[in-house]
Amino acid sequence: MRKQIVLVTVAAMVFCIGGLMGCSSPEEDKVAAPTIQKSTAGQPVTVMTVPPATGGKEWVSVGVSSSSEPLALSFDHSGKLARIFVREGQDVDKGMTLAELESKTDSKDVRQLKENIKVLKSQLADARVQEQKMGKLLRQEVVSKKEYEVTKELVLSTEAELDGQEKMMDTVQKNGGGSRLVAPERGYVSALPVEPGAQIVAGQPVVMVNANRGKEMLARIPQKLLPYVREGDAASVTFDVFREVHFAARVEFIGQTEATGLIPVRVLLEKADARVRDGMEGEVHFSMDRASDFSFVRVPEKAVFGEPGGNSYVWLVDQAAKTVNRSLVDVATRRDGQAVLFSGVSSGDVIVTSGVYSLEDGQSVEVK
Repeated sequence: MRKQIVLVTVAAMVFCIGGLMGCSSPEEDKVAAPTIQKSTAGQPVTVMTVPPATGGKEWVSVGVSSSSEPLALSFDHSGKLARIFVREGQDVDKGMTLAELESKTDSKDVRQLKENIKVLKSQLADARVQEQKMGKLLRQEVVSKKEYEVTKELVLSTEAELDGQEKMMDTVQKNGGGSRLVAPERGYVSALPVEPGAQIVAGQPVVMVNANRGKEMLARIPQKLLPYVREGDAASVTFDVFREVHFAARVEFIGQTEATGLIPVRVLLEKADARVRDGMEGEVHFSMDRASDFSFVRVPEKAVFGEPGGNSYVWLVDQAAKTVNRSLVDVATRRDGQAVLFSGVSSGDVIVTSGVYSLEDGQSVEVK
């Protein structure tokens, strides 16, 4: 009996000691979860303030000089070559008849040109009326200057197209409807690849004329500037090696828009100069006198982002909210680490210049 009492007493003591050491209530078993505090700091970014816009009445593109090739003169339609009026080595003056086809005026081509000119004149008249209306609304502050510029550019582009068609008609009429081949400028006959009596096709070289011309410069301009640049326009060229000299030039040829969105323009230096050699890089200065309002800003190229061949953007910084917002920009050119923008940002705007691909619209940022 005494042994049982001792055992019970010992068990009770062990239980009590265990309770003191490890037993607790359910409420005491609950452990508070650690509090995770989210950082409110924005993503660090480097920024810059957009500088004042530049522009004026000139656009400058980089170009490379080369020797002008002999002019390969041809007829614009097929026929039998009746006569060649010149010989190799002979000097020729501008407007001199060089060769003649048996076929006469291609009345179908002439009719088409006349129809094109008629349509373009009608379109130009409508565009000018619309421009006048928008100009009045602009003065009344009913429409924006940008909306007015759209109608202005339509007038300029239609004028340029009409001018091209009228020049083509003038050439056809002077050439007897395309049956006579005339010298476009002064020079000498360097080759006669076809003999009289041969049947030729449109575009086939008949007379090669070396015009003793100066060097050519091949440059490129943004598509947005096409309404302001035309063949025959005066231009000038400068080179780093003698920047103080401005070489007089004229726009000789405007090509089609390339995959880059730029348009090739060939400019001819009006006088030959021994200092200008093939392969020299220079700057071609185009007049923007036709543009009523022409300006642009330069920003670091790394500040501009977007899909290749697609839209381009920059991040505008809202300094009060400390956030960024994406802004669509019109990129004219990219060169030497700089991007030239026609629209999308204004002087005084603050834009992000690094880490542009890691940001999102409305994201908080911390300016370094």
